[in-house]
Amino acid sequence: MSNKNEELKKWLKAYLKSRLATSLVHIEESENTLFVEYTEKKHLYVIYPIFNEIAPLLDKVKSKEHSITIVALNTDKNVIQLVEWWDELAQYPQLSLFFVVPEMSEKWAIFPFTHNKITERKYLEKGLRAMAEGIGYSRE
Repeated sequence: MSNKNEELKKWLKAYLKSRLATSLVHIEESENTLFVEYTEKKHLYVIYPIFNEIAPLLDKVKSKEHSITIVALNTDKNVIQLVEWWDELAQYPQLSLFFVVPEMSEKWAIFPFTHNKITERKYLEKGLRAMAEGIGYSRE
């Protein structure tokens, strides 16, 4: 597992334990995922530091009935890939993405399905870049 995977996983576990501790029941950990059971739901977090291919992401999303969050580094490259993959990712109501700067413990989140309904496509990249730049970019 890459150092960035470990860094994001460590950040995510701390985030979940600090923000959602009262509803957290169990965390099942594997190489690049955390499967979290809450009192009322189950959620899969997939660690994918740098977006290279969409197929592995879509495989995870298509095969699950519960909510899924992709956890990635907040990099310019990832924002560009998000724009390129937008139409495919926006098809899944159960999908959200966290873009993280672990060294600053900052993140921004987006739900492509919902966001796609309220944004104009011509402003998509500008809006995503504004959110990313608002917390600063992570080291790759």
